Order: sequence, then C-alpha cells, then structure tokens
Amino acid sequence: MKNNLLKNLMYALLNEDKGFTLVGQKHRIQVAHRTHYIDLLFYHRILKCFVLTYVNREMDVNAYLDYFENHENRNGDNLPIGMFITIQNGKFAVEYRSHQMNDLSDETKYKLYLPNEESLKSHLEHVLQLNP
Repeated sequence: MKNNLLKNLMYALLNEDKGFTLVGQKHRIQVAHRTHYIDLLFYHRILKCFVLTYVNREMDVNAYLDYFENHENRNGDNLPIGMFITIQNGKFAVEYRSHQMNDLSDETKYKLYLPNEESLKSHLEHVLQLNP
C-alpha cells in the first residue's frame, strides 16, 4: 500500500507543474553515523528548496531538515521543507514543516506553490479507495 501511495503522490506532484522536480526515491542520507531513507525527495524550482516527503514514519524531523540545510543546500537555496503524510483508519493527515519555521500553513509564498493539504488528502484517500 505504501509504495502505491508514494508512486501516486510522486506522479500527482510532478504533474501539477508547480515546480516539483524529483531528486530520488528512498533517498539515502547519513545522520549521526546512521543511515536513513527519505521516501521521496524533491527539489522545488520556484521555492528553491528541497522537499523531504515521508509517509507514516516517526523520525527526528529537525535532524533531517538540518542535514539538508547544512550539507545539501547550495548558495541561494531556501530552508528545506518536510511534507509529512500519516494515515489512520483510512484518513490522511498532511503537514508541511521547516525546522526553523515549524508549521508552514500560514506562510503565503508556500501556499502558492505547495499542494493544498485538503486537496492532497482527498487525492490520497481516493487512491486508497481504488487500491485498498
């Protein structure tokens, strides 16, 4: 189920033409001498930042965002964003975060170029209904 959701999410974000470019799937990073994997990693061309996407995973969010800020960002890049998607009882929750800004829901520039949380939830719930 998770792989199907990630595949559908990837295609939805890439087909929206809002600036998403796929960097990798199951992208490997080293944080605190341990290997971790990011489900989907995008670079947003308009916002000029990495977007780290996770589905149903508990992790030290700030450590991953900090890693990208300090090791992957280049001159002119903005702070990386985390897109967190959780599912419980067939219902999705979507949240965007940045390690220095926390919740991005009130940030106007991000609202213009990141998918609306409610529409993304609806899309994922539809995918889940088609492929239980």
